[in-house]
Amino acid sequence: MPEKSLLRRSPFTPTFFFSAVVCAIFVNLTDDLFFSLLSGGKSLDGRNLILQSTFIFFYFACLFLFIAFFLHRPLNYILSHPFPMVCLSLIVPLAAHAYVGSFSRFVADDFSSAALVVRKGIIGATWDWYINWSGRFSASFFDSLAGYLGPSSMKYAVLISLVLLLAGMVFFARKVVRGPNRWKTYCGLFLSSLALVSSFFITPDLPQSLYWGQGMRSLILPLIPLFFILTILLSIDTVQKRSFRIVGLFIIGLLSFIAGGFGETYVVIQTTIFGFSFLQRLFTKPFGFFKRDLWASLIALFFSIAAMVVMILAPGNRVRQTYFPASPSLNDLAKIAFVSLNSFFDSIFRSPESVTLLTFMILLTFIIGCLYAVSQKFSDSQHNEPHSSPLCPGIPFFISSLRSFALLLYVSFLPSAYAMSTTPPPRTLILPSLILCVSLITLSFAAGIKFGPVLISRNVFLFLQNGWFSLLAIGIMAVFSFHVTSRILAVVPDYRFFADRFDRADQMIREAVSAGETTVTVPEVHNHFGLSDYGEGTTYWLDDAVDTYYGIHVIINKHMK
Repeated sequence: MPEKSLLRRSPFTPTFFFSAVVCAIFVNLTDDLFFSLLSGGKSLDGRNLILQSTFIFFYFACLFLFIAFFLHRPLNYILSHPFPMVCLSLIVPLAAHAYVGSFSRFVADDFSSAALVVRKGIIGATWDWYINWSGRFSASFFDSLAGYLGPSSMKYAVLISLVLLLAGMVFFARKVVRGPNRWKTYCGLFLSSLALVSSFFITPDLPQSLYWGQGMRSLILPLIPLFFILTILLSIDTVQKRSFRIVGLFIIGLLSFIAGGFGETYVVIQTTIFGFSFLQRLFTKPFGFFKRDLWASLIALFFSIAAMVVMILAPGNRVRQTYFPASPSLNDLAKIAFVSLNSFFDSIFRSPESVTLLTFMILLTFIIGCLYAVSQKFSDSQHNEPHSSPLCPGIPFFISSLRSFALLLYVSFLPSAYAMSTTPPPRTLILPSLILCVSLITLSFAAGIKFGPVLISRNVFLFLQNGWFSLLAIGIMAVFSFHVTSRILAVVPDYRFFADRFDRADQMIREAVSAGETTVTVPEVHNHFGLSDYGEGTTYWLDDAVDTYYGIHVIINKHMK
């Protein structure tokens, strides 16, 4: 079946209007700059009102004529194929997160890992953390690796993590969604980007979850292998060569074990997901234990449990547990987790912005599901082909999905309740936030696929095949993207100031070390993550870690500019 776009060639009127809007935005952003170029550096602001109006009118007219003659085809293509622009509008906020993350540097525990690497190396530091503090062997390894690479490596950590995470989610979504490859790519990119943008938006303490090195490595990094594992699980049954299947099973086991070692909260979520996968295959296929994909699910589940056991048996857990209350009983554990879940929902519903965003997300995903199902239906009917529903969701699908997502949300609070006997710290809520957004997107998209052919007739579908609908969709997504992106970038001045201060202090310390000095005085470096700063006089462990990492005694002068 040839791949068809949802929309055909755009009529002249919406293209004309779209060109005018693009010109108006461009003129508004560049009129003063263009005037200064023509007038030898003079500013347009403050000039005579008639002069300003005349210049802007002729600038707009010239630009509009240029677009009308030379760029009308690209603009018409955008209106005929709006989904690339819609996807781009969701990628922009993620790019803004990556930009803010470029101002990340070492903070608090990052120095502890770096100091240990200086003394014992990457492997030695990882083992030291395991026997003296925490069983999170994968997180300790990557923390040690970051300490070895130095503070400058933090500039690219968020960007690389988001790119890999988005790629994994898109690959997984492409395996779930059916239809032409181009449609699967658009839907996968749209749904994955929307899930990430929304979950980051409602996360209570995003700076510690995403921009702080150790928080990001223990909460974001394990999600990357998870989605690649799920993609392989959906693909391995179609692999014909036995050698490729063996390699696939080996990769599944290795990634499952590594991902499980990032943290107790994550490994419980991962084990639950792989348990669902195993049981679903076991009870839906006759003699399922002979099936290749069942073996894949069993291997993923086994190595996830193995990672959990390795973390539980870590000697360092006994040391770390002395800083927290005794573990609660099973009854108290269930109550604490339930109270934490209620508190999580309460924090979301008390925020008008979070409620508005989630409502917009649900409606938007439902509409996309409707259009996706209807476009597949009418494209198939035009080519006399049987209708191939992307998911064919029925009532059992929605019931089982609701149960599964509710259980995933609940178990995400159990590890903190057991280890800390209280609600989890806000930074760990990025995991239940992502689970919530993925569940709502999945259910609303599936609802759109189920009810789309009922709600949208052929006449309505034909009516939607015009540029006005595309223009409306692009405009709504542009406004949404601008609002979210501006909110993200609001912290840039503070984060840039922190990064500049840190880089200056780091350079002064390294120059003093090169000069053979034993002490160095640097300006205060205050982070904006709500974490400890070195040189405060109360965080002696952090001061010692900084001195050990640099190999020199660092003194903070709060009056130094």
